[in-house]
Amino acid sequence: MMKEAYSEAVARGTRFLREQVRSGDYSLSCYGSDGNPRITHNQGHLFSAFFIAEAIAEDLDEVERTVLLVRHFSQRLNGLWGYGSRAYYRGGWEHRKHLVDADGSAFAMRTLRKLGVYLSVRKLMRFYRLRGLWFWLGLANRSGFSTFASYSRLGLVVERTFPN
Repeated sequence: MMKEAYSEAVARGTRFLREQVRSGDYSLSCYGSDGNPRITHNQGHLFSAFFIAEAIAEDLDEVERTVLLVRHFSQRLNGLWGYGSRAYYRGGWEHRKHLVDADGSAFAMRTLRKLGVYLSVRKLMRFYRLRGLWFWLGLANRSGFSTFASYSRLGLVVERTFPN
């Protein structure tokens, strides 16, 4: 009896996720304390898609898989992705249109792999920063990856290890 209830719950959850993908309604919600939607409301499809693919990739039909793939590739710019909405950025004009993000790009690539599409991770090297002057002076080893390619300082990974 318990196994049947579990199987039915999984089947209902799978049906729900498949319906959301088909309708295109699998974004994140973001409301302020005043109850009004914020700039990131109805965004985050790439983020949500990873968890959907993780949970039910083998249950997706070709239409649902195509919906996810089209969304991913339509948000790709020069082989990379942004994580959030396009908002004002005081850097160059090219970054205002699409603020590419190492985390978002890596997440998108993981999702594509779940969906059977394998892309080179070579584009992620755009975020890699070489050791600075302080390394050569013996102060620290600060090579690693930055969150945004437009920043010169390291933002995420400063330790060169396999998990990082």
